[in-house]
Amino acid sequence: MPRCGTFKIIIFFLAVFPAKSLGVQDLRLAPVSSLYDGGRADVCFSGDTVYCACASGAELVNFDDQNLPGRTGQILRHGGAQKVALLPAGLALAGDDSLLFYLHSPNGDPVRCAGLQLAGRIDFLEYYHDFLYFVDEHGWGRINCGQMNNPVVDYYSASSIPIKALAMDADSLLLGREDGISLVFHLRVTPQAVNAFRWRPNITSLTVSWPLIAATCADSGVFIADYSRESGDREIGRFYTYGNAVESLLTPAGLCVADVARGLLMLNLEHPQIPYLLGFNREPHKLQAMARQDKYLAATAANGVFIFNLNNPLAPKTTGHYGAEYAVRDLALTGKLLAAAVEGAGLCLINVDDAAQPIVLSEILLADTVFALAANGHLAALAAGEEGLILVDISEPTMPVEVFREATIGSARDITLENELAVVADYIEGFRIFDVSDPARARLIGGKSINRPVTNVARRDNVVYLSGLNTGFRAFDISFAFKPEEVYHYDTDGRGADIFLSGHRAFWSVDKEGVYVFDISRPASPRLIDHWQMVRHPRRVAGEGALYYVFDDSLGVLLIDYRFPGEPRIMYQETLAAPAVTAATGRELVCFAGTPYLFISRVEPPVMLGDMDEDGRVMLLDAVLLVNYLFRHGTPPLRTAAMDFDGDGVITMVDLVRFIRILFHSSD
Repeated sequence: MPRCGTFKIIIFFLAVFPAKSLGVQDLRLAPVSSLYDGGRADVCFSGDTVYCACASGAELVNFDDQNLPGRTGQILRHGGAQKVALLPAGLALAGDDSLLFYLHSPNGDPVRCAGLQLAGRIDFLEYYHDFLYFVDEHGWGRINCGQMNNPVVDYYSASSIPIKALAMDADSLLLGREDGISLVFHLRVTPQAVNAFRWRPNITSLTVSWPLIAATCADSGVFIADYSRESGDREIGRFYTYGNAVESLLTPAGLCVADVARGLLMLNLEHPQIPYLLGFNREPHKLQAMARQDKYLAATAANGVFIFNLNNPLAPKTTGHYGAEYAVRDLALTGKLLAAAVEGAGLCLINVDDAAQPIVLSEILLADTVFALAANGHLAALAAGEEGLILVDISEPTMPVEVFREATIGSARDITLENELAVVADYIEGFRIFDVSDPARARLIGGKSINRPVTNVARRDNVVYLSGLNTGFRAFDISFAFKPEEVYHYDTDGRGADIFLSGHRAFWSVDKEGVYVFDISRPASPRLIDHWQMVRHPRRVAGEGALYYVFDDSLGVLLIDYRFPGEPRIMYQETLAAPAVTAATGRELVCFAGTPYLFISRVEPPVMLGDMDEDGRVMLLDAVLLVNYLFRHGTPPLRTAAMDFDGDGVITMVDLVRFIRILFHSSD
C-alpha cells in the first residue's frame, strides 16, 4: 500500500473514532532472582541442605562440601519470610500473615503448591508428629498438611496475652506467654490443657528435654526448670549471658544458646542447678536462629549461615560458612550490566543478561562507604563520602580498574554522570562539577556552596537539580561551570530523599510529604504540576513512559499509572521485608535493593511491541492512539517500550513510520 494512503487511513480513523479509555492489563512486579540475601530470621535442616527464611523469601544453601558451601536455590517473595519449617514432602514458609507451602523438586527450586492466610504475623513454626504448629499475634494453632495442596487449620486457640514461645516433647506442648504463665497441653486428637504454672515473663524461646525446660529471656539470660515437679517452684538454675539471648536448644553436647551480642554459647547442664559456660564461638554477628541435625548445628546471623560441629563443646568449631553482612547502597543499570555499591563487597558488577540467573562478574573494594554511584558507557562514578569522587573503568567488567580518586571539600553523597561531566552532591559544600572526558585526568571545573546540605543531585542538559535537608528543590544553570547560576527554587520544610528525571518530568521524593512532580520541558524553568500524597515516606522513584515505581519506607513498592497528569493511579502494591533504599530500571527489568537484599524483577505481563493501549492486541487503533499522542497531546503509552520500535528509549515519528510499515507489511 502506498505510504500516502496509509496516512489517509489514519486520518480517517482519527475523524471517525472518538478518544476512548485505555483497557490496560493488570500489571504486577514479579521477582525473578535475588542476590546478597540477608536478614536471615530462621533455619532448618534437610540432609546436606539448609533452608533459610530471609529478606527475599528463602534461600537453599548446600553444605555437602563444607569447605565450599553455596546457594543452590531460592524461593522469592517480596514480603520476605520470618519462619521456615521442613515437612515430609516439602516445606512451609511464613510471611507477615500468610503461609506458603512448597513441594520438593528434584530438578530445581521447591514448587509452590498452596497458600494459607492467617490472622497476623507468625512468630513460631514447627512440624511435629504429623502436624504443623504455629504461633501468631492472636494465639496458636496447628495445621493438618497431609494433603500439601490443601492444608487445613484443624485447631486454634486464641489468647488475649501474646504468646512468645512454644515447645513440644513427647505428647506435651508448652506455651511461654508474655506474662510468664506456661500452659501444658496434651497433643491428642484435640489438644487439651492439663496444667498451668507461673514462670518467668518475657520468654523468647523454650526448649524441652524431659525433665528439663530451658527458657531464654533476652537480656535476663537462660533459666532452667524441672518439669517433673508436681508443685512448687520449678525453677532450679539460671545463667546470665550478659548479652541478648534469643534462642536455646538442648543437645547431647549441652545447651546451645544463640546470643545476639555474644554469638554461640555452650552451657553444661550436668548439674542443672549450676549451669556453667563450656565454650563459645564469636564468628556469627547478630545470631538469630538455630537448628540441629545429629552433631551439627546450623545458625543464621547477619553475616551469613554457619554450620558448627559440636563434637567438642569446649570449642564449637565452624565447619562451614556461607554469605556475608551486606548492605546495598546504590544501583546503576547500563545495558545488561548492573553496577551495585555494596558495603562489604565494594563495587560489584553483575551480568543480568539472564535475569533469572544473575552472575557476579567482579567485586572491587574501593572505600568503606559508598553513598551513590552512576554508570555511563564504560565508566562508573562513585560518591564515596570523605573519599570523594572515585572513577572506575568498567570496559572489562570482569576486571574493573580504578582510574581516578579525589576528595571533595565536603562529603560526596550523590552523583550524576552525563556528557563527560560528573556532578557531585557535596553535602555541606553544595555541589561540585568535574570534567571526566579523560577519566584518568579528571579535573574540578566548578561548583557552588549554598549554605545548606546537598544530598541529591540530577542533571538535564546544562541544568543541575538538587535537594537535601531543608534545602528545597533547586535548579542551577551550569553553562558556565565555574560560576553556576540559580534559576529556580521551590521551598518545603521536608528532607529531600531523591530526584529522578524521566522525559520532561522531574520526580522529587520528600520524606513525610510525598512526591512532587515538575515539568522540566524547559530545563531552566521547572514548573510544579502535581503532588503525590498517597505516599508518605518515599525513598526513590524510578520508571519510564507513564509507569513509575515508588519505593516507600512504610508502604513498600507501588506501581503508578501516570498517563493522566493530576490523576496518579496505584496499579499494584507489594510490601517489602525491609525498605528499599535504591532502584534502577531498564525496559522490563526492575532492580531494587535494601539492607540486606537485592531483587531483580520484571513487570508482568511483559510488554507487547505495538500494543499502545495494552489490551493484549496489536491493531490499527494502536496506531491511531500513537498519532494522537505524537500530534495531539493524547494519552501516552503506559510503557515506552510498547511503542519504541527503534529501541532508542524515546517515541518519535520514526517509531510511527516503522509501526505503520509493520501493520501493512510494507518493506523498508
